[in-house]
Amino acid sequence: MAIQPVPDAPATVPFPGLNEKAAGTYNALAYAWGNQMPTYAVGIKALGDNVLNNANETKTNADIAVAKAGEGVAARDVAVAAAITALTAPGTLATSTTSMTIAQGEPAFVIEAGKNLRAGMFVTIGAPGGQVMYGRIQFYDNATGEIEVFVSYTEGAGTYSQWTVAVSGPPARIPRNKLFYYGGA
Repeated sequence: MAIQPVPDAPATVPFPGLNEKAAGTYNALAYAWGNQMPTYAVGIKALGDNVLNNANETKTNADIAVAKAGEGVAARDVAVAAAITALTAPGTLATSTTSMTIAQGEPAFVIEAGKNLRAGMFVTIGAPGGQVMYGRIQFYDNATGEIEVFVSYTEGAGTYSQWTVAVSGPPARIPRNKLFYYGGA
């Protein structure tokens, strides 16, 4: 049974006041009040039954929500594990010891051969300390590991010879430490 609106409490005839004794109407009013009690008790029981039903339905719905939340957390954990596996898959993660300066342009460097990389894929090229270049692969030789990336966005500066190359999405071009509000539509 679904949650139901709470019914109104049954109406009652007010119990007579002592001033009714002087008017001579006390006994008749007390009798009328007593006669309504069986109907009133049935109404109060219906009200209590309704509240109990609603409480049970609420608990059932809460139990279902907790179970669904557990399913959602489990699905999230599976998705996170799959994403981590994809990001760190041997075919899409590479390293390079080519000395490069962080800059926009088309650096050519060497990574491991045999990676599952193709022209047109976006990659993030990171150096220790958070220095990063983002770009699109222009060329990759699967046999030699030679790669050329069109770098369109950078963070940081300097020349490094310890790089990690990972498949990524296109750069969002959102500066770090900036707060944006999207009202949605």
